[in-house]
Amino acid sequence: EGLPVACLEAMASGRAVVATAVDGIPDAVLPGETGLLVPAEDAGALATAMSALLADPALRERLGRRGEAVARERFAWPIVAGRYLEVLAEAATGR
Repeated sequence: EGLPVACLEAMASGRAVVATAVDGIPDAVLPGETGLLVPAEDAGALATAMSALLADPALRERLGRRGEAVARERFAWPIVAGRYLEVLAEAATGR
């Protein structure tokens, strides 16, 4: 998935994210800042990350708050639409 919509939805809802570090996910989920990233196909790492969040409410809260802020600052529709318009304008002018 180029844009990790499910991760962004969780972040926008103030939830800490646990995800694999594949495709576009590391562009949205910042390790230790907005969520926890684990290697793909590593069930042990996934279980460890999930257990860490379950055991530490303060960590869940901190990651969730920061994730919500990042989702709104970087991925809100007006921001994304503005980026699309910039790309289209550059394409139209040949830049």
